[in-house]
Amino acid sequence: IAGVAGNGQMPFAQVIEGPARSNAGSTTACGEDITNGDPATVMAAGVGRIPEERHTSVEGELTVAQNLVLEHLDQFSRRGVLDRRAIWQHAEKLIADYQIKAAPGDRIRTLSGGNMQKVILARVLERQPKVIVVSQPTRGLDVGATEYVHSKLLEQRGAGAGILLISEDLEEIMQLADRIAVLYEGAILGVIDAGEASAQELGLLMAGIGKKPAPA
Repeated sequence: IAGVAGNGQMPFAQVIEGPARSNAGSTTACGEDITNGDPATVMAAGVGRIPEERHTSVEGELTVAQNLVLEHLDQFSRRGVLDRRAIWQHAEKLIADYQIKAAPGDRIRTLSGGNMQKVILARVLERQPKVIVVSQPTRGLDVGATEYVHSKLLEQRGAGAGILLISEDLEEIMQLADRIAVLYEGAILGVIDAGEASAQELGLLMAGIGKKPAPA
């Protein structure tokens, strides 16, 4: 999904991910109706969520290890008591797997933007979601972190996951997407196969000029 900032990208993502509710239409993931489902329902259907604002996706005062299990604490507790050793070992594995420059006990607020995004990626992708909704995944990141994020998304696509990428970075969209929909003033203005798209055509659509129907 391409579009200039302020054209409804965040509400669009939030309706799919669960924090916001829609007043029309429906959302289906992996054959399951998740319309107006809460985040837990959405994740249970196999949807991974990487929201636009990374700082609101983590709890800054909690550790890296704690943030890595926030969305599935039930798997790290017995009779309501957290298994701290299992949480720590889980963090050590993901820190190594995702090249996160941090220790399990570091407060996540002390991490750089790139390493914080890696924590969020690790938390989502290690669950092997069937669908991934990812918004502005490289905003504010340096070149190295951006390339890493791109590589992990392409890896997931190669493994068979469906990825809904929402970005204001036209170069990122053209580099990663297979099909590009342009969002303008809250509506899809056009849908183009990435192999046929040009920066000029997409730029015009993002400015609200022209309209192209979705391919059959």
